[in-house]
Formats: sequence, structure tokens, C-alpha cells
Amino acid sequence: MYIVNEEDKEYRFGDSGPKYLMKGPRMNFALVQFQAGQDFKAHYHNVMEENFFILEGEVDRLSGMVEELLDFSRLQSGRLKLSLTKIDLVAELSDAVLMFTERARQEGIALNYDEPMDILPIMGDSNRLRQVFVNILDNALKYSDAGDSVTVTVQHSENNAIIQIRDTGIGIASEDLPKVKTRFYKANATRRGSGIGLAVADEIVSMHGGNLSLDSQEGEGTTVTISLPLAC
Repeated sequence: MYIVNEEDKEYRFGDSGPKYLMKGPRMNFALVQFQAGQDFKAHYHNVMEENFFILEGEVDRLSGMVEELLDFSRLQSGRLKLSLTKIDLVAELSDAVLMFTERARQEGIALNYDEPMDILPIMGDSNRLRQVFVNILDNALKYSDAGDSVTVTVQHSENNAIIQIRDTGIGIASEDLPKVKTRFYKANATRRGSGIGLAVADEIVSMHGGNLSLDSQEGEGTTVTISLPLAC
């Protein structure tokens, strides 16, 4: 085992920049620190840049899984509470779609969404509803491949807002469909994820007095429909 004392090393720019802890023939290991408002120009360490990128992605993935597990624990113990205010459902959905625009582009998946002009007021917890949309959009992209599409639509009846997120991805086998909202159940073990994101989303929608349903055909894609009561 090779042990390094971080205090023996220095940041390149005094109080910021990279601090290399180990240097090897194929890969270096470093800490990088930024000060507020600071920006470093890229330089020609292609392998290092790729390694930093992968590390960042893994940290984000693990952080998301931890948050899902914490929410699952809160649901189990009844400690997940909603902070209800009158909100515009379209605004929350649009924010969530925007979060996935660049990822969809990079993965070669068409993300289609025409933001409605109407305001759809509901009594809801904006953070939790955004979490629902994020979980479902993440699943739609996760189970789609380059060349597929994800389409988001919003409609409303007299009493309910109806959101559909439809993908043309790998779909769900008929024998798995009744189980996919079960906590920790994964219909496809080859794709990353904890298996509880959809279960948490279903619980949050139910807590808002709404309904979340799925329709899917293996090899053709999946449609998730969310119905939420409109505010008076």
C-alpha cells in the first residue's frame, strides 16, 4: 500500500488548481480545488480529463442512489412530508425536461416537448413533483438507445392535469409490468439504477391525490401517465 500525506503536496496555483498526490506511467491521481468565480482553461491531458469526467459521473450516480434510499426510508417510516403550496405544474415539468436536454442530445435520443401556454395550478410540493418528473425522465432515457425518442405531453380535463412521458425504448415484458412499481424490483438488470425510483415517484404522486400508471410493449417502448388534481 502506498500512503500519501495530502499536506505534503501543494496546489498548482497556491490555493487552487490541481494537487497531484500520485503520478504514474498511465494515470495520475489528483485533487482539484476551485475558488469562487474561478475557471481553469483545459490543457492537453486527454486521459486525465476523461478520468475526471468518469469520476464525476459516478459520484452523481451514487449520490442519486443515496437520495433514493433516504426517500425510501422516509416513506417506510412515514417521515416523508409534503410542503403544499399552489404551484404551476407546467413550470415544474418544464424545469425537469430542461435538465435532460443535453444528456438526451449526447446520447442521440430525441427529447420532444412543446411547453403548453396554459398555467395548470395544483396544490403540490414543487420539489417532490420535480423529483417525480426527474425519476421518470431518467428511466425513459436509461431504457432507450441512440435513435429512440422520448416525448412529453401535457393535457387537462376539467378536474385533472394529465402528463404523459412516452419513450420508444426497450419496453417492459408483460410478466414484469405488474411488478415495476414494487420497491427494489428491476425489470432489466443490465441497466443501472437502484430499482426504487419509480416506487418513490408512485408514492409521491399518491400523496398528492393523483395516480401514476404504466403501459408498455417489449421492444416498442413505455408510456407513463400521471394524473394530478387541479387546484380550484
